[in-house]
Amino acid sequence: MNLPPRLEVTASFVPPCECLADIGTDHAYIPIHLIEKGVIKRAVASDIAAGPAKIALRNIKRHGLEDRISVVTGYGLEPIDCADVIVIAGMGGKVICDILTAGEKVARSARLVVIQPMTMVMDVRRFLSEKGFAITDEAIAKEGQKLYNIMAVRTGEEIIEDDIYFYVGKRLVEKKDPLLGEYIGKRIAALDISIDNMGNSVGELEKREQFISLKKQLLEVLDDYRS
Repeated sequence: MNLPPRLEVTASFVPPCECLADIGTDHAYIPIHLIEKGVIKRAVASDIAAGPAKIALRNIKRHGLEDRISVVTGYGLEPIDCADVIVIAGMGGKVICDILTAGEKVARSARLVVIQPMTMVMDVRRFLSEKGFAITDEAIAKEGQKLYNIMAVRTGEEIIEDDIYFYVGKRLVEKKDPLLGEYIGKRIAALDISIDNMGNSVGELEKREQFISLKKQLLEVLDDYRS
């Protein structure tokens, strides 16, 4: 099964394992792909709604994998007894943080958690740091004009030396991800729009200074990336 770039990069973060739990599985594309590639032996495909679960089961049967991929319904990690690796992809950042909070015991028992937030990426990085989850790897995927962040996470303290790494993932900087320049450029463009639209109240003037400082830091990271 061929996957779109966002899911392809997400799946590439999954190491060989006995059992994968795919949370919010939708069409069960990731577990089907990984079993067909021989990366995982079996999987649990979970979704909160019955409709997507039925679609997932139909796709699983179409690929003849119903004996290796089970489908369950429920919120987040609640239906998961155990899993070597957990994937939580294609959800808003707040939802992912809520799922990890509610299912913290299951998340910490896994070897690895692969997350792909659709929004609030900076807040997700900060949440992980505060909760004692370390980002061991991160990559950017591109579909059309959109960029997506994929993170490999496991239990462990991670020291964040500078707040800039909440805005630009530390692992992305260390590995000089091929899409990092474009990613930073989009962050700077968004800051420019916000700066231009701010008024002259005391609160907005203070916010403008914060954004200008952040833009300067991002430009410094971008210069290092290009050097």
